[in-house]
Amino acid sequence: SHCRRSVAAGLNELTAVIESLWPNQVPEDLSKGTLTALEKERTPETAALLAAFLETLGRIAVNRGDYAGFETILTGLERAPKDKEHDHMTNLARRMIAQDRWLVLVDASFANRALDPVLPRLLQRDPERLLDRMSLLLTEPMSHEMVPGMARLLRTIGVPVLNLLEARLYDSRKQRVSAAIKLLAATDPERLLRGVDRAIAAWEWNLQDLAVSELSRPTNSASAQSAAGVFARVLADAHPLVVPMMIDQIGLAMEITAVPQLMEIASGEHEMLRDQFVRIKAIEALGRMRAVEAIEL
Repeated sequence: SHCRRSVAAGLNELTAVIESLWPNQVPEDLSKGTLTALEKERTPETAALLAAFLETLGRIAVNRGDYAGFETILTGLERAPKDKEHDHMTNLARRMIAQDRWLVLVDASFANRALDPVLPRLLQRDPERLLDRMSLLLTEPMSHEMVPGMARLLRTIGVPVLNLLEARLYDSRKQRVSAAIKLLAATDPERLLRGVDRAIAAWEWNLQDLAVSELSRPTNSASAQSAAGVFARVLADAHPLVVPMMIDQIGLAMEITAVPQLMEIASGEHEMLRDQFVRIKAIEALGRMRAVEAIEL
């Protein structure tokens, strides 16, 4: 036990040397050997020294952009038996992706370069925390520049995080809803449309405006027809300040199923939508669609 403790202490003293040589001149099995030793070690003091060394290796790997090396360490810790004797390994795995290291991983995934395939695998471990970080970043100036990188990461992770993002459309916290709208518009507009269909009546007008604006962008032209159909269904639930933009989109997409409703608005007979500007917009949309049914009106 004395020899093992001396070796573990010596490894920690080599931190500066290892950091200067990482990754190409460091033995490939260094982290694996340490993991094996940690799993077998029963002396608390020696186990703590080995854990500290592994945590140092993880920090160096993340700081040097060696995400595959970091994943190897983390995966090894997560594979340890889930019992009381190995609690120290489970706790170390949690510490390995503590707040500061997690932020480095998230921010690296948005960088303007090819996405490292390891990063999505690391970040999908905690999709809630990932989306919280994205929501916070989207409140900053020039946040729109980060949206393409965020969308790329979300598409790569796929269904688990997209389902969670869609669920956030119904959250009571405005910042979460706003971020979900922006990210789904860039990643999966059809999911956003499902949310608009169900939640628009509960949203404040500025959230409605954001959703309609995002769905009406030229970049979402592939979903223009679907969006127009949804807008026609929820028109009466939308805020009066948002309705004109929705009617414009209905007209541009030639959503002919909305013609009877637009005629009702244009004639001033709609129960909710009687504002003169909204009526003008309805007339414009009918004209755009060459709606012959509206000629007599």
